[in-house]
Order: sequence, then C-alpha cells, then structure tokens
Amino acid sequence: MTYRIDSALMPVPNSITNQLNLLAVKYKGQRIAVSPHCELVCNLYLRGHFRDFELVGAIDNNTSKHGKTLSGIPVYGIKELPELDVTSILVIHSHYHQIITSNLVSNVPQNIDVIDLSCKYDDRQFRTQIAQYFDRKNSDMLRPGFESNKAIMAHNLHTAEITIDPCWGLGDKLCLMVAAREFSLRNPHIDVKFNDLKDIVNAFGDDLLSQGQALPLPNNANALHRTKLSSPAANYLGCFLLGLGLDFDQRPKLRLPNVDAPKGLIPGQYIALQPTANFAKPNMTLKDLQAIIDACPLPVVLTGPLQPINSHLANIDQISNQLTHASSDHYGNEMDMLKIIRHAALVITPRSASAHIAAAYQVPAIVCVPNDGENWHLDYPDWICKQIPVTNKLIVKEVIENVNQIISMGNNSNTEIDKEIV
Repeated sequence: MTYRIDSALMPVPNSITNQLNLLAVKYKGQRIAVSPHCELVCNLYLRGHFRDFELVGAIDNNTSKHGKTLSGIPVYGIKELPELDVTSILVIHSHYHQIITSNLVSNVPQNIDVIDLSCKYDDRQFRTQIAQYFDRKNSDMLRPGFESNKAIMAHNLHTAEITIDPCWGLGDKLCLMVAAREFSLRNPHIDVKFNDLKDIVNAFGDDLLSQGQALPLPNNANALHRTKLSSPAANYLGCFLLGLGLDFDQRPKLRLPNVDAPKGLIPGQYIALQPTANFAKPNMTLKDLQAIIDACPLPVVLTGPLQPINSHLANIDQISNQLTHASSDHYGNEMDMLKIIRHAALVITPRSASAHIAAAYQVPAIVCVPNDGENWHLDYPDWICKQIPVTNKLIVKEVIENVNQIISMGNNSNTEIDKEIV
C-alpha cells in the first residue's frame, strides 16, 4: 500500500517513542531491524527516531516489498534475516504486533532479541494525544501561515470560520459540517462560521453554525484520511473531529437533520443506488450495475454526486441513459440526496457520500469497497453495512444475495432521527 505524505504530518504514539528512548540505552549503535514495513515505522524513521541505532531494514512477509527500499528503509523477507547480522528486531505495529511478535519468536535464531515495541499502544490513549496535538490552543501545531495569529487562536478567539478544501467531495463536507457543529457545541463562546451546505445547515433549526467570514480555523483532518487498515480516528467523521482538536470516547455517529421524503416516493419502498464514486476506485461496470438493478425486489432510484469526474461516465444523465429500470427523476442537489437516502429501504453504493449518509440515518447499506486499506472510514456504530470488495468476481451474486436478505428483514421504518450532536 502507498503511504501518503499527509500521514507523515501525524504525531507518533508517545507509548512507542518512550520505549525507543529506553531501548537506546541498551542497544545504542547496534544493528537492528524493524517489523513490519508499515506506516508507523515510516513515520518514526522520517522523524529520526532510529538515529541511536544502525537500522538495517524492515522484515515484512509481503513478498512484493522484498528487495525494495521504501521510504528510505530496505525491506527483506524473514529468510534473509541471517545475512543481516542484527542483534534485535523491533516490532512496531499498532494492531497486529502480537501476531507479528509471536511469528518472529518462532522463526528467528535465539540470539536475536524480538522486542514488541507496541505492547503499550492504546488507540484511546493515542486519540487523546492526536486531539491535543491538533488543538488550536497548541500554537506550535498551527498550519504554516498562522504564526501571526497564535495569540488569537490560543486565547482570544471569539469568531472562527471552518473552511472546506476545494477538492473535497460531499462525504468530506458532511463530516466536516458535523465536526464544526461539535466544535461549536464545545466552544459556546465562539461564533462558528460554515459557508457550505447552507440548506442542510439550516435544516437543523439551531444556531450552532452561521454564515459569514472570520479567521479560518486550521483543520488537520487530511493527516488522518489515508491511514491504512485502521485508525485511532475510528471512522471518517473521527478524522474531522481530531483534525479540529476534538477528543471522543466512542466511535462517533454522523448526525444529519431529519428530512421529508421526496415527492412521489414512498418511504421504505425503494432502493437507492449510487452508481459511481469520485475517489474510491474502481467503479463497478455498467453491466454489473444493470444486473443488480434487474434483480432488485424494489424499484431502484439513482442518487450520488452530481459530477463523478473520475468515472468513465461524465454525469448522471449519461449514467441513467445507459441503465434501464432505474429512476433518475428525483436526482438533484445535496438536500435531494439526503431525502432519497433517508427514506430508502436500502442503499447500494461505492465507499462514497451515500454510504456516510446511510450511516447517519441508519439505513442498511451494501457498500462495494476498494482494496486500499481505508474501509475503516465506514466503521460507524448502530448501522447495518455489508462491505463487498469491488474486485470480487462474484460481486453481482453477493450484492443480490445481500439485497434480498436485508429487504426480507424489513424495510427502513426509522421515522424519528434525533438531532443529537456527536
């Protein structure tokens, strides 16, 4: 998997750096290896945390990495270990460290120390560390260009604007909007401005967010977006909360305003389908989409981003013209998308905005996911979500089976969605 530079902006766990400092006393200057070659190891290396050792390379069981130097670290297989002449192997992985340590202990010579450096790692503890790291009061962590505003950000902030990156899609915007509402709730003395999704913001019927310009508040959610396999952020909304310096105990829920059903659609009597995604690739083929539509036990209503720019199809009109027995009559703006999904019996979608909206309204979903290590984005609580790899050769069969199973459980009848904040 490719590790993005955004992830290198993340702090590294204190629980691991503290142990590295202790080990430096015993193993200073000695030849060591790390295992596996992962994102956390790369971040530690790029920040110079192995400077007290002679780092020979990383031991990894992924054969596609062997013989390569990735992020400055040579990668080897375990069979090459005798040639490396190391005194110890440091296991550094936030979630699989016990399995990796056990495997190494069983397969390496007894004269090589295998040290589980992640044994004291805890997601909850690290989440607090990240929130403190990105807190606006921690002026050292402000984005470049904010140095002149340190005092205002830390002590005298009375109004602030939370801005959206131009490249972000609807899923990003919705998560940031919910995070902005939570920031406002926790900081009642600050007038929080949010100048996007105006209709959705107003639909909440409260004054947590308002329109207008103010000093932009740094948001570092990008540092967490591309984390692989799992994350202390817990899900995609968690990235935006931590990016604003907001800590939390449990996996956060995405809360959206209750909305009426689109005119002409009966709640719980149709399936919402987002055909393509802008970012999470690859998309399903038109042939597979059509086969799924034809097999659905309820009418299918199309929804999704207005311009899937990275798709082989340019817009919803082109998609709907090539998909039969699926309605695009209710397609419109972001609010129309919320209405369609809120009252659907089921949502079929790539890992895109429709999935996040379905999670917010607790509408069951079948999500066709890529193999990019980022599907933890959808780990929302209290939500029925079946993830199927989009590369699965039997994807049509699996989607149809799950559609029938979920529909047989009963249509979406959740008529009251509260407006509770995360």
